[in-house]
Amino acid sequence: SCGNVSVPYPFGIGPAECYMPGFNLTCDTSQHPPRLMLGSLQVIDISLHNNTMHVINSDRVLDIHSGIGKQTFTFESTGHGDKVPYSLSTRNELILMGCGVQTVLSGAGNPAILSGCSSFCSPNIENRTYAITSMVPPAAGGSSNDDDQYCYGMGCCQARISMSNDGMPHELWIDWMDPNTAADETSSHSYAFIAQEGWFDKHRVSAQLLRSSSTKYFVPSLEVPMVLDWEVLQLQPIGSRAVANVSSRHQYLKCPDMCRSKNSLCKQGIRGYSCHCSEDYHGNA
Repeated sequence: SCGNVSVPYPFGIGPAECYMPGFNLTCDTSQHPPRLMLGSLQVIDISLHNNTMHVINSDRVLDIHSGIGKQTFTFESTGHGDKVPYSLSTRNELILMGCGVQTVLSGAGNPAILSGCSSFCSPNIENRTYAITSMVPPAAGGSSNDDDQYCYGMGCCQARISMSNDGMPHELWIDWMDPNTAADETSSHSYAFIAQEGWFDKHRVSAQLLRSSSTKYFVPSLEVPMVLDWEVLQLQPIGSRAVANVSSRHQYLKCPDMCRSKNSLCKQGIRGYSCHCSEDYHGNA
């Protein structure tokens, strides 16, 4: 364990013998309590039951503002493509806050575009920054309901994320719909990020972003929860180059043979498999 988070196998900390390939985590003991980390993501829970990992992202909020054009974030700290055991869960959503902006989340393979949306504001808004950060009725073009936390494209937008067959996304980008806006010194900040579905509250989040007033590409003051899916990737047959640096205990096994316990079942996934305990049994299978 690290801090108050349990680290079940196939995950592990330390020597390579403690985890399966791709499932290595780190324990940041400089924090109190210590934090379990996957790259720059803080891990707060690992579930063997539904093969998910809940993480906190504090550095993946794209910020575009006056004087700059398209901004792009590449997913590197967790790796991307088909060589990592993680993928972005469909339990997340893509969120965009701003006026006259668009955002796209793309994968490395098929489908190339996993999600995207655009956000508009009325052209006669005098204070565009206020309209975005407070999500007041002028940005929505009508009356607002304080209980309605969802965005429909006026001042902000939300979009569901498609399932990827190629692991983690490749990149997230945000850009102005009008290229002339990049040179407009009166244009306000706009933000794009990925969050666990149901977490986003446009009033609360916009207030946090307004307080940060950051001119950097990423807004470190916003901590956003995300959900990752994980599965054990199918290892290559013995003798292939891909197995050259993999220990013998991780050699190629078919799904039914991979689970150690006779009281477990192997479930085939999109790119690999997972082991699940039979009814009335608990453990890491």
